[in-house]
Amino acid sequence: MSDKKNNRPRRRWPYFLLALVLLGGGAALALQYYTRPDQLTALLVAQARNSLDVDLTIDGAATFGFVPDLGVSLPHPTLKARGSGVVVLRADSARAVVSWKSLWSSRYDIERIDLVKPMLDIDALNVCASKTERSCRAARQSRKAST
Repeated sequence: MSDKKNNRPRRRWPYFLLALVLLGGGAALALQYYTRPDQLTALLVAQARNSLDVDLTIDGAATFGFVPDLGVSLPHPTLKARGSGVVVLRADSARAVVSWKSLWSSRYDIERIDLVKPMLDIDALNVCASKTERSCRAARQSRKAST
């Protein structure tokens, strides 16, 4: 009787499947923790404000994607001129692609930013550019006067 019990093939595939599901879930949670989409979004907003003198706003929550590249997706991003609030650029979505080493590094290396269906307002861009040029010219003149 015990021979019949030992001769029965063991079914190990449910255990392997359970282990695979648990590993996949753990990996997904770890990647979500290490990707920090809110911190990357805050970095993009700060860089737009400091470097381009525009305000970046998004409609909704940023999400991280892993296929085909590691990156954060921003739903409905809008670039507005600071001060006037004129919309310069809007898109259906934007995706900031970062390198994989950003997962374990405290620094983000943004490789590129892809826009989906961007709409650029040329007139508003010209107004912003002339405003920026005037403020740059005024800053240069004040530096020259102080030296």
